[in-house]
Amino acid sequence: GGASMAGADRVKRAMTNAEKRAAEVAAKAQGLGFEGETALTPAQAGTSKTAQIFEAAASTLPGSAGQFTRRYAAQSDLAENIFNQIADMFGGMPRDPSVAYSSGAGAVKTAAKNNLDAIGSKIREVASKSDINLDQVPNFKEGVMKARELLKSLPPSMRKDPLFEGFEQFYFGAKNKDLDVKVADAMAQTGMKPDNPNFKAFADKVRQNLIDSGEPEFSYQGYAQKGVLPGADYQDQRVLFGDLAYANKGTKIGEAFKALRDALDDARDKTFRLEGMTDDAKELKQLRASYGEARDLNDRFAKANDKTVVNTIVSNTNRLSDNLLPLMDDAQKQSLAQAVLSDIRLSSLNNAGELDITKFGKNVIKSNEKTPMTFEQIFG
Repeated sequence: GGASMAGADRVKRAMTNAEKRAAEVAAKAQGLGFEGETALTPAQAGTSKTAQIFEAAASTLPGSAGQFTRRYAAQSDLAENIFNQIADMFGGMPRDPSVAYSSGAGAVKTAAKNNLDAIGSKIREVASKSDINLDQVPNFKEGVMKARELLKSLPPSMRKDPLFEGFEQFYFGAKNKDLDVKVADAMAQTGMKPDNPNFKAFADKVRQNLIDSGEPEFSYQGYAQKGVLPGADYQDQRVLFGDLAYANKGTKIGEAFKALRDALDDARDKTFRLEGMTDDAKELKQLRASYGEARDLNDRFAKANDKTVVNTIVSNTNRLSDNLLPLMDDAQKQSLAQAVLSDIRLSSLNNAGELDITKFGKNVIKSNEKTPMTFEQIFG
């Protein structure tokens, strides 16, 4: 019985992941033309540990160092030639990686901005379906008045900030500058100096007399005076409140405008529901969440270095590439392709600064395994 078992086939040991990947690299290299003198050595095709042992042993053999040097040099030349052919398919590639990163990151940032604008336009489209009656949303009206009172506590120089002026003019109207000029002319004719204790009181009387005689006090009325906020202006105001909150974060004014942005959202939702537009209220809520994420991404990219921006898309972090790559035109995708190729080349150089086909193959395979759809969308 024992003798009959001698010829039984032995079960083959399953390959490790490292061995599978090494075999893929070797097969890919052979398919690209690395044969004969330029074929991968057993060390290159093996695992990292195997490579270290093999190279340590080979370095003790007579003449082996020169053979390896020639083989690696031949592989590097062939790898460089293949790489350049690939790069030429995408308009070539700047030799300076920073130039490629800058161009690729610029394409990504443009797509991120377009994504933000597209969501903002959709919000504006949905929100424009009806106006917001301010009498129906007292909390929002109170928030506007509270913000205005807080602004009065600021020095005049700060209140001239375009964001503050934009808020006050939109809700409370813009002062008629012609009226100011006429008041100044009238005061100049009186010969009264600004340091006179009665100057302000007299100027106020002159202003009121001009208004009573028909001179408009405002170049246009604000929406707090009109009592209605057009739905078409909803998104612009929401962005304004967000900008004011961010620019003044950590202060009472910043918190007030953050609360005002939330109150505006509640006001829009409430007026939609009062009009039976519950589906629009739900859609708007989802769009606002998407807009917040898109804005955070846009702000994060603005502060990140070019290489980080490119790698974020290649790694498809939070599926960002699924949203941004379809927004890129061919020229932008080409810039991104050049940046990705430049990054792969940079990480595939050996200590001598030459392209190592083993590293190159592994980097391409590893990147493509992680995000195959991203590579397909970038490189086609």
